Amino acid sequence: MVGVAPTDSTLEVRSVEDWSLVRRAKVSGVASFVSVGASPDGKSFVTGDDQGRVELWNAESLEDSGTIGRHSARVKCVAFSPDGSTVASCGDDQTIAIWDVQSRKQVATVGTHAAPVLAIAFSPDGHRLVAGGHDNSVRVYTRHRSLWGLDLE
Repeated sequence: MVGVAPTDSTLEVRSVEDWSLVRRAKVSGVASFVSVGASPDGKSFVTGDDQGRVELWNAESLEDSGTIGRHSARVKCVAFSPDGSTVASCGDDQTIAIWDVQSRKQVATVGTHAAPVLAIAFSPDGHRLVAGGHDNSVRVYTRHRSLWGLDLE
């Protein structure tokens, strides 16, 4: 199953096999969702909205599990790391933020961009992050021992 976040402040969970609706919930207090990313285990998902919020959600109950962090502008894209321990977010504030899911704290800001960052994705091993910007750039960031504030195995 995958979480879908339409812009009318409604959360939906749909089957990836046939896109049939599994669950739906109207969410109050949210402006408009802009982006959504599912956790690797499918138990939660993260959303970015036009107010700069990065929120964690329970995929089963569709309940808000809390704010992971905030950007100063609209969040264009969110993505879980392959192990589910971190979330990357980017947007109109020209930044890429890395958040620790458990502590709900920002562990790093990655790169400097001169235009909004439109898309991000982790590599399958979680050691790289690819970002696409409004300036037509594609950048690859490599996680090193000190980068993102996390130790590598």
